[in-house]
Amino acid sequence: MEATVRTKVCDLECGKPAVIAINWKGGQGTVQNDLCAQHASMLAKNGHTPRRGRQAGSKVVSQKPATKKVARKPIAKTRARAKK
Repeated sequence: MEATVRTKVCDLECGKPAVIAINWKGGQGTVQNDLCAQHASMLAKNGHTPRRGRQAGSKVVSQKPATKKVARKPIAKTRARAKK
């Protein structure tokens, strides 16, 4: 019986062994890429930390249609008081 060895390689067509897997969000949803040391350092060098809060002018797009919230009925005053 032979043992099979699997090695992850860089997804950017260089063929070197991958050292890190990154997740990022794009237009198609969340994507995962495996990167070699060279491409991982390039990505880290050119990146920046995200700013807090929403950017001005950005729109929040919801996947689900807005649902109407159902208002709760107020508790009757007689039930809210403690019985003596």
